[in-house]
Amino acid sequence: MRLVLGKKQLLIDENGNPRAVVLELSKYNKLLKLIEDLEDSLDLKHAIETSPGFISHEELLGNLKKQGIL
Repeated sequence: MRLVLGKKQLLIDENGNPRAVVLELSKYNKLLKLIEDLEDSLDLKHAIETSPGFISHEELLGNLKKQGIL
């Protein structure tokens, strides 16, 4: 997913320093979904690397076909 934020809108403090960014709600929601998808990917990667009994999707399908389930 590509997220295009467009033109930046900043909130500036009394010293002229940028303190926050204002996003359209639709772009904010896309950004949240992107973060959630990334977290899910990292969780899956961790599970694959640390679970001794993990098998690939292809291996699972092969096993189910051998057993006549698929």
